[in-house]
Amino acid sequence: MSGSRLTLALLLAPVLAFLTAVLFYPLALMVERSFTDPALGIGNYLRIVEVSVYARVFWTTLQVSAVVTGICLLLGYPLAYAAANRGPAVRLLLLVAVMMPFWTSLLVRTYAWMVLLGAGGPVAAAWTYVFATEPPQLLFTRFSAVIGMVYVMLPYMVLSLFAVMNEIDPNYQRAARSLGASPLRAFFHVYLPQSSAGVTGGVLLVFIVSIGFFVTPALLGGRKETFIAWLIKINVQDVVDWGFASALAVVLLILTMLLLYCYDKLLRDESVFAAGLVRGRT
Repeated sequence: MSGSRLTLALLLAPVLAFLTAVLFYPLALMVERSFTDPALGIGNYLRIVEVSVYARVFWTTLQVSAVVTGICLLLGYPLAYAAANRGPAVRLLLLVAVMMPFWTSLLVRTYAWMVLLGAGGPVAAAWTYVFATEPPQLLFTRFSAVIGMVYVMLPYMVLSLFAVMNEIDPNYQRAARSLGASPLRAFFHVYLPQSSAGVTGGVLLVFIVSIGFFVTPALLGGRKETFIAWLIKINVQDVVDWGFASALAVVLLILTMLLLYCYDKLLRDESVFAAGLVRGRT
């Protein structure tokens, strides 16, 4: 046993040393700076609470992230369902279409949306041709930020849902149909509950990544739709207020950890429920 523990310690030592150098130490330094720069205390955190503009930035970030997550779920669930319940050829085609954006740089995809939604882009030209009026402002708005974020985050939702849906036995729905249930009733009472783990995982994954998004909302949303990540960037590069930027980053980190905790708890509860359901059926 002592030899196994020594071997395990030697195997883990390089990984722990690397994580300490590139992750734990910078995080500890960030937390320390949030309480000591420019003065010792909780002044940076009080500033977040007392100044209303920062509360609006947090609210905008959470609101847009929730909208993006909802749209990704509405679009991703049918796509994942089709990929999981069709033949191998259709499944491969859908998954390749979903994975294709990953093969292109995020910055390039964002600039492509800037061209599409810009004043001289095809969307504005189509609007002018159809309605014979000046097109509305699409770029540098919340609308364009949401569209760009949905385009980036949709594959994460689809893959999370597909991983669960692909393991669902189609015989459950067939059994419900044979017992007199309509296709819609069989879906809502049999299939949907079994895919709840994928829904939970996809929703939390998309939401957590969205609240820390930087490039897409910064380029498409402009300064009117400021996100937490953009606010941190302003305080680091423009204002050079490292203490307040560290406090914002710590709050964002705590929020992310709380969401991950909820995700882990929900998955455990669903696993316990599924195990009990299986035992009840057997």
